[in-house]
Amino acid sequence: MRGWRKEIAGNGTGGQASSILGGMDADSPRSRVPFFLLGFVALLWLDGWQVLADARAQTPLANALLLVAGGILGWLLLRIPVFSWLLPADWRHTPQAAFVLGLSIALVSQLPTWLPYQDLPVVVRRMLDPPWLPLLHLFVLYPLLLRSLPMPKMPSRPGVWLGLLVAANFGFFWWLDGQSQAAAERTIQQPLGSASAPAKPNVVLLVFDTMRGDTIHQTWHKQAHMPWLDQYTAQARVFPYGFAGANLTPGGHATLLTGRYPAENGTLPKGEVAMPQRELSLAEFLRGYGYRTAATVTNARITRSMGFGQGFEVYDDGLVANENPLFTAINRCAWSSLMTMFGGKKARRATTAIAKHLFRQAQLDLSAADTTPRALAAMDRLQRKAEEPLFLFVNYIDPHFPYSTRPDLAEAFGPNIRNEAMEAIRDNSLMMHNLMRHMGDAIGKGEAVDDMDARLEWLQEAYREQFRELDEGVQALFAGLEQRGITRENSLILITSDHGEHLGAHGIMMHGRSLFQDEVHVPFLLLGPGVEPAVVEDAVSGVDFFATVLHGMGLEQTTVDGLMGVPLQEPIPSRMVRFESGRLRGVVMGKHKMIADDDGTQLTWVEAYDLASDPGELHNLIDSGLDWVEAVKNQPPIQPSASAVEVVAGSGKVDLAALGYVDEGS
Repeated sequence: MRGWRKEIAGNGTGGQASSILGGMDADSPRSRVPFFLLGFVALLWLDGWQVLADARAQTPLANALLLVAGGILGWLLLRIPVFSWLLPADWRHTPQAAFVLGLSIALVSQLPTWLPYQDLPVVVRRMLDPPWLPLLHLFVLYPLLLRSLPMPKMPSRPGVWLGLLVAANFGFFWWLDGQSQAAAERTIQQPLGSASAPAKPNVVLLVFDTMRGDTIHQTWHKQAHMPWLDQYTAQARVFPYGFAGANLTPGGHATLLTGRYPAENGTLPKGEVAMPQRELSLAEFLRGYGYRTAATVTNARITRSMGFGQGFEVYDDGLVANENPLFTAINRCAWSSLMTMFGGKKARRATTAIAKHLFRQAQLDLSAADTTPRALAAMDRLQRKAEEPLFLFVNYIDPHFPYSTRPDLAEAFGPNIRNEAMEAIRDNSLMMHNLMRHMGDAIGKGEAVDDMDARLEWLQEAYREQFRELDEGVQALFAGLEQRGITRENSLILITSDHGEHLGAHGIMMHGRSLFQDEVHVPFLLLGPGVEPAVVEDAVSGVDFFATVLHGMGLEQTTVDGLMGVPLQEPIPSRMVRFESGRLRGVVMGKHKMIADDDGTQLTWVEAYDLASDPGELHNLIDSGLDWVEAVKNQPPIQPSASAVEVVAGSGKVDLAALGYVDEGS
């Protein structure tokens, strides 16, 4: 190191740099950017391998965008005068200094991924967030790295070496992305089997995304939410005490499709989680029995690329799977370690919002009127013979945020509460999202906000207005199914949701932040052959759907290993029902509910409620000493899961936002 400094000193401030740059002005920031990028290119390899690896697509393009961002960042940093006193005079304008600056950014940005974040003191964890990590790097770590790292001789043609490294990076990840996509495609190419079963009823699964449990067969201001569906399901088997498997879309759907809870089916972690290919989906199982399988989904988190198309011949995610390569690449860059280091969650949200605005991702504008024709068309694409049984899965995005519907239907659903502040931003999803978060924070802190009650009442109505348009779409779906021979008499039909929605209770908005009833209590209605109409008060779960289909086929539950549910056609036994997402793990036993924090090695029980006497979950009994509370503490009915603290996508850093205590915008 001293020899390197001596060589520079002997040549003068810019001597070595001038020779390397072939006569270019060594003091020019632009002339040193290629050396900066030679160090920065390490970030493309590290991010591509571990940060952007969750759903491989467009990694080379994402890395190209990161390289451009790195070039701009390098040009800006190398112009900052503060480096004149951070570095000795004979180091300031050398290629080595620029190279180490780029390399140190690439390495330091990975610290949240490499370090045992959850085990670090709070003050250290805060130093890994912006703006502290960038400042710590630029003012402390970078000068130290420059003094301690052995300095290599810089190449005379940095652009050539940079081009070779980038070409190798793009080529490798183009191949790796192709391998991942090929593996995903193979899960859909399952051949049709001919296994026998005593019965093969058609199976129809309807999931109304984000529907609370206080909706179907219930009223608001004396109005039915879905009058047509209420009438259609008047003779259904209704389960008013139904639970989703999670408080987010991936876990809630995976529970329905695998018959296993998120901790077992691989969807417990927070973030851009995919359903693992190792899981046996209901569609794959039914294919083995000769079922034709089709699905239409309108939530971008359960597209085919996220593993949910397993076993489906037709999996129509075209309304939300934006296949524009630049859109995908920008979204991936939003999760990069560079973005996390310098901008954190706010920069990530802003980047994804810009991408959605530029490319008009359709999910936020969809309704049942868009979904139903696609679902019927997906089924028609099968060209199914009359004797072939069908499995049809339809995910309706209604009544997901933003809460908007046709004006005529909104007007018809009274009492037509007006709030000018809310109406003014109703069609601006980003502003509405931020306003709701601020309202929730104010409620949680007990802060007074003008017309808060009126705003909350407006939100309740805006959320529920969507049900009338959903009702029309579902009516059209069942009419189309009957025209194609799919009826209540020959089809097992389950109507449910993947999770609920908070509308201000407990100071929480939307979903993904808690396991309160608002988020995990969902509708459950079952119709079909062998299904006796009844109102069953026992707790049921999305995990029961797979077992229910087996029972409808006359098969024993042991036909499939690892199922965790029970058939809904039979009396429901006394048992524990689970719901979980990230570190939040919850159980219900009868009317007793408990919630734990799971750090991956142990459970800490933090909440307990008696839902019979306290349906609003206002009185936490965790320290009450009641027998049932202490029994769960002493003999937990569930075990810790290492995946509870695993974050899929993003920096890999485990923080409250990634664990469900702050809405992740799903």
